[in-house]
Amino acid sequence: MKLELPPVTSAFGDSSGAHASIGEQNPGSAKLRERPRTDVKS
Repeated sequence: MKLELPPVTSAFGDSSGAHASIGEQNPGSAKLRERPRTDVKS
């Protein structure tokens, strides 16, 4: 999470690349983790 904090500040400066990278990393990691867990439970 500490690694995400610095990018967040950069996002405001470069809302083009930084924001896109943060958006892909957060939801991407969450979905990847939720999918395997959901499949196992199902």
